[in-house]
Amino acid sequence: MSQESGCSFSNFEFYFNIHIGWLNKIQKVKNLNIILFALVVLLCTVSCKKEEPAVTACFTPSVTEANVGDEITFTNCSENAINYTWDFGDNSSIITDESPKHTYTVAGEYIVEMVAANDNSTNTTSQIITIAITSPPTSFEGNVIIVGAGAAGLAAAKKLEEKGISYLILEATDHYGGRIQKNDEFADFPIDLGAEWIHTDKSILNELIGQTGTEPDVETILYQPTDVYEFDGTNYEQIPVIFMEAFYADYFKEYKFKNTTWYDYISENFAQPVEQNIVYNAKVSTIDYSGEQVTVTTEDGTDYQADKVISTVSVGVLKSNFINFIPALPTAQIAAIESIEFLPGLKLFMKFSEKFYPDVITCETPTGEKTYYDVAYHKEANDHVLGLLSTGTSTQAYYQLANSIVDAVLAELDGIFDGAASQFYTGDYILKDWGQQVSTLGSWTSPQEVCPEDLKISPEEKVYFAGATFGAVLDVDDTSNIRGSVQAAILSGYDVVDKITE
Repeated sequence: MSQESGCSFSNFEFYFNIHIGWLNKIQKVKNLNIILFALVVLLCTVSCKKEEPAVTACFTPSVTEANVGDEITFTNCSENAINYTWDFGDNSSIITDESPKHTYTVAGEYIVEMVAANDNSTNTTSQIITIAITSPPTSFEGNVIIVGAGAAGLAAAKKLEEKGISYLILEATDHYGGRIQKNDEFADFPIDLGAEWIHTDKSILNELIGQTGTEPDVETILYQPTDVYEFDGTNYEQIPVIFMEAFYADYFKEYKFKNTTWYDYISENFAQPVEQNIVYNAKVSTIDYSGEQVTVTTEDGTDYQADKVISTVSVGVLKSNFINFIPALPTAQIAAIESIEFLPGLKLFMKFSEKFYPDVITCETPTGEKTYYDVAYHKEANDHVLGLLSTGTSTQAYYQLANSIVDAVLAELDGIFDGAASQFYTGDYILKDWGQQVSTLGSWTSPQEVCPEDLKISPEEKVYFAGATFGAVLDVDDTSNIRGSVQAAILSGYDVVDKITE
């Protein structure tokens, strides 16, 4: 082919290359457009997605003031929420219903909190609900005198207060609590000088004040020590751990307060609401129920009149006949009082710079109890405090030593621990003698003894008796009212008020 034709192979190749180049450019542009389109779609998906609006929490209770046992409906008026949680402020379970109903079992002020939420936000709102007591009708319209401001007396007063019945508490000492006392200065944790153990499941702390749930507001310790030894005066031997574990498996559970005491519990839930009606340093000497009303006379000669009297003094005081009953109590009741074993007892607390002792040392004794124990057991404390709980024979022996009790205890511990007690003893101790204190004259009633029915006689239905001694016999299947315990005292106070007002 001649060059003149204008269609040489080189020209074709030139134009073909140009065409291919444009095609490549066009393809690149197409690819770029596809990429740009995908980016636009992605950005639109991200930026154009509609967010859920913010939540506004809102609810309306059917009432803000109600009585114990009334059902309250909480109507939800929240906006933009899809789930909810409700806390009714009474230790009951958290509820997730949209518009729940709730019933309070204890009087008081409760903060109801509701949290409303969706996928993007949450909002919280709360309201106060006030619950009052509506007491069942009672034909009793008189007034009551309570002798003693211990657990039973305070519990009776609490119930009388709730029922709107006039009452007065006459307390022999300058403080409330009876055999429930504490010291919060001796160590870096508070110490129960009297009642110390919770002799049943910890849920009793809720039950006694009408609250639901198994977990009380206060922190507790499951008391199951396994580092336990026994001492018979000569031999000091460890009880095998497997034996202790088997014992706890068959025995009922016990607890102790971790950072508080029985005294704090009694003070907050029973004493404070009724303290305005306590007359302190009013030691009762005579209860005369021979007339239409009962006359209660104190040691200083002051007379008080009442329609009913509730005596909550200890069995030790009743046995001493310090209180003169006119007329005398029924013969059967006197015999029942005399039959109750109410041993003298004391508690000794000693501080040491080092812990050289086990959890518990049980000592052999003819009557009563003699036990050394680590007072700081599982309390996460820095101070080392060893306690001695003594009743019966050992207490009588200590009484013979007068001011040498601490020396005798140190000598016994030195014999067991090769002088470690004296070596680490800081010189600090507390001795609480319940057996010789005139307002108690003893320690506690044995839970193994059956409470005689004659002990509960109410002479002329004017004088009633309450206290830890009036609890039930020990029952490992139901320890909620174990005799000699704090809960037994409280429940007996409730029971006697029911008898008066029924």
